[in-house]
Formats: sequence, C-alpha cells, structure tokens
Amino acid sequence: MQNFDIYGNGAVGNAVAYFLKNYPCNLHSKTSKLQDISIHGKLYPLKKHTSKNSLHIVCTKAFSVTGCIDKILKNNTNPEILVLSNGYLNHQLKPYKNIHRGVVLFGVSQSNDTYNIISKNPVIKIFDSLADLLITLPSVFSSEKNCGFLGEKFFFNVILNTLCSAYQLQHNELVRIIPKTLLKVSKEAFELTKKLHPDFQQPKSVMFKRLDALIDSVSKNQNSMYTDFIKKRPSERSYLSGMSVGLQGFETLKALDNVIHSTERSTI
Repeated sequence: MQNFDIYGNGAVGNAVAYFLKNYPCNLHSKTSKLQDISIHGKLYPLKKHTSKNSLHIVCTKAFSVTGCIDKILKNNTNPEILVLSNGYLNHQLKPYKNIHRGVVLFGVSQSNDTYNIISKNPVIKIFDSLADLLITLPSVFSSEKNCGFLGEKFFFNVILNTLCSAYQLQHNELVRIIPKTLLKVSKEAFELTKKLHPDFQQPKSVMFKRLDALIDSVSKNQNSMYTDFIKKRPSERSYLSGMSVGLQGFETLKALDNVIHSTERSTI
C-alpha cells in the first residue's frame, strides 16, 4: 500500500490528509507529526507510518516550499515529491529533479459546466477520487500536462487573494461586494497568467464566467491572505500579484500588490 507524507496542515494539507486517511499517512506541521486531523470540528485519526518509501506531498505556503523540499531531500534517497502549493513557483522548483506540480480544486461551484471541465482532463478530479489520483503518480502530474490547470489556479488566486485582501485591508471587513476594480484586475490577471503560463489557453470569456461563479461562492469567507496578516505571518503575495512587479503594464495589480506589501512590512 502506498505511504504518504503531507507537509503543511492548512486547508489543502488537511483536505488531502482527510481523503488519504485510510492509507498510511503522516501529516507534518512546522514542529511535529500530527496524530489526527480536524474537519469541521470533527477529529479523524491518521494511520501513521515510519517507512522511508513514501510519496511526499508539499502543501506549505509558497515561501516555505524550497525549505521543505530541501529537508525531504536531506532525509530521503531519491524521493518522489508532489507540490500542491499556491502561486508561481517555476523558478523555485527548476533546480530540483523528481518534483511534480499538482492542482487541487475544491470549494468550486459544482455546476454542470464545472463538472464538464473537470471530467475532460484526468489531472483534475473531485475530492472523492483524489486518493486514486495521487496513487497514479508521477505520470498524471507532469508539468507538461498540468500547465493549463496551473494557469487557471494562478488566475483565480491572483484575483481572489490580491483583490479581496487589499479590499479587506482598506475597509476592515469581509468582502461581500467586489469593488469596481474587479474588471481591471481580471484583465491584468488574465494577461499575467498567459505570460507566465504559455500553455494556458482558456478563453477570457470562459475564465471571467467561472470567476463570477467562484466569487459568489467565496465572497462571504475571510480571505486567506488577509488571515495571514491578522496572524502576523508572511503571505504568498510575492508568488501571486508580486509576479507583476518589474513587468510593463499591470498597473492596477501593482497598486493592489503595494497595499498588501506595505501591510506585510508593517505587521511582520
């Protein structure tokens, strides 16, 4: 049976651990191995293992990814590593071998349109089949096959993290009404995504339509980047909107990124 080691016990790490709870699985926080996971207030025990022959799944914040990978490489011989962290990490991951980028989608609208998009590509599956998907590694998570979906995730994260967190920082409230800058940010985020992910080929109209549906489903939640500031910890800003800095254009994204960066410098 496949063994798993998951690093990072945030939303993604906990979700992956939950769907792998019937397999030998270690969930690593910054300081220890966790005995169980908490989903909606309910505890689920983990089947911990001591094997060195394991699939290592990195779900940490983007700024911790390389440190986590270095630690895995130091303690294991030729390990297989899957990175499920947010943001544009191509530069950070380029020096490594046997590293695969993956995408986990959850919390999206389960409309017929969404199911159709997911079912057309074996890389993305709804959570009830995530365990089966991970066990088929490494072939399904090669960066060549996955670049389009990484681009889509980057597009949504840039908007939902950068725009919403900047709005919350300025208004000190949850985002219930997306400001008028949404259209400008969406256009710039789309162009930035195409620049960073050359294989990203989704039409703008399709992405904007999906964005509207996604905003409806998450607009009452507290933004994850905003939560980073409240808890006085670094955000993934530099791996999302921060990728626009130093490039021509993207003025709206740069302005929002500056709001976030200023807060980050003053709170950490």
